Amino acid sequence: MNQRKKRVIYVSLIILLFFYANSDEISKDMEHDNIEQISSVEIFNEVKLTVSDPIIIINDQDFIYYAFPGQGTEEEPYLIENYTIDTDEEFGIFITNTTKHFKIQYCVVYASVSAISVSDLTVENIEIRNNVCQVEEWYGIYIYSTDYVIITDNWCRGGAVGIVCWYSNNEFIENNECIYNDFGIALYETDNSYIGDNYCHHNSYAGIHIMYSSYINISRNTVYKSGFGIDFISSSFGYITDNFCNNTFWGILAEYSNRAVIDRNLCINSIAGIELWHTGKINVSENECHSCQQGIAVDEDSESQVRNNVCYSNSEYGINIWRGISTSVTNNSLFMNKLSGITIYKGSPNVLLNNCSFNRIGISITGVQSITLSNNTCAMNIKGIVLSETDFSTISYNILQENIEYGIKIGDWSTWNKIHHNYFICNNRNGTVHGFSQAYDEGYNNRWYESSTDEGNYWNDYEGIGEYQIDGKDNNTDPYPFEYYYYCQVTSEPTIVPTEESYFGLLIIVLSVLGTVVVTTKRYRK
Repeated sequence: MNQRKKRVIYVSLIILLFFYANSDEISKDMEHDNIEQISSVEIFNEVKLTVSDPIIIINDQDFIYYAFPGQGTEEEPYLIENYTIDTDEEFGIFITNTTKHFKIQYCVVYASVSAISVSDLTVENIEIRNNVCQVEEWYGIYIYSTDYVIITDNWCRGGAVGIVCWYSNNEFIENNECIYNDFGIALYETDNSYIGDNYCHHNSYAGIHIMYSSYINISRNTVYKSGFGIDFISSSFGYITDNFCNNTFWGILAEYSNRAVIDRNLCINSIAGIELWHTGKINVSENECHSCQQGIAVDEDSESQVRNNVCYSNSEYGINIWRGISTSVTNNSLFMNKLSGITIYKGSPNVLLNNCSFNRIGISITGVQSITLSNNTCAMNIKGIVLSETDFSTISYNILQENIEYGIKIGDWSTWNKIHHNYFICNNRNGTVHGFSQAYDEGYNNRWYESSTDEGNYWNDYEGIGEYQIDGKDNNTDPYPFEYYYYCQVTSEPTIVPTEESYFGLLIIVLSVLGTVVVTTKRYRK
């Protein structure tokens, strides 16, 4: 069995376990949920419905047989409207192989396989709007090999998929509510389409599911209590923006996909708010992920950018990068995450300009070679930056301030790293069993200065004479330290996991701390 099939089976088992564990909560009526429903059914309060048998149209002549109003032109389409259809047959409304224009609107349809089905049409701008669709088995609204369909303001419940498009392009899907399906909305091999302002909740596998599709705009949707919130699989050039995913297994998942934008989404109460898996050149920016296990998780990625995101109050990591090749982690704000703000495992990512504060570890690096870790701020964590089994990397121009233990801790089997021009301010004030230095190094041949300039690091506790001693078994030193003037106030120990209500207050504190770092130094040589 190949790795990809194993992944599918693994994910399916986890989702089933997740929903089994939460089955009582999921089965509650939506009146007990705190999210406003789209009351699509209310549109029929002022409409008189006509009871009808299933409507089956397989050629142009059938429109004349049913005597619908309209002319079948784009200007005057046939109107299939104001019907109620309740059938045990496969289809409620089925239309195929016609050249006529039509609208399906204000219908209530109950069927076995598909409530509304449209396939193999060459006409454009077909409209399906303001309908209630409920099925036992498969699809609420089913579009096959038909382009430019407008699907708006429908309510779809039950079955495999609320709204699905196969082998179709340029679809417009807006303001629909899809509830208690396997998938809320799904596109397969469907390109150049828009999915916006939909509400998908209580769907077993995914609220919005995209596979083998390109140039899909997914904007301003709400997904609630579903397996995946939005998944984007084996697809490219997606624009996933301004969505809200709450209480999902994964909020947003991009898998085997490339060249997509995941921007300005809010993902909460998930295993991972946003996850990339076997992806390339994905831009993940300006998202907010909190109250998850992991805010943003990236696995087996190349050349993606994770920038300008806010991840806080997650039970494990703010950002977790596994085997990222040239993945860029830039300018993110990571607060109050229980394990670490940023975790890097293997690969060769770049970590720049991030603010990691009030976590257990600010930035944790393991098994990496030739990483650049620069211009980050790690303040008020237990440990600032921790390196394990990491070689030939550069750690420079970072601010390490008021961490309970070490500003930088380098473990055994970490060699040939360069550490220079970092600011060490008021770290390890109570000391450890190893001493009271602000840094610790038990690696081999790590260099605590820049060789081209013979310049080391800034230390607020350096007394201006000789080398600066680094804690650790090999008695390493910074031979070219800078004296940095900063008074450490005597206060109670910082709170590592503050309450969520104090988040913005902590942000103000951290920003004020950063403002105190002024490059006024005096260097002393041994």
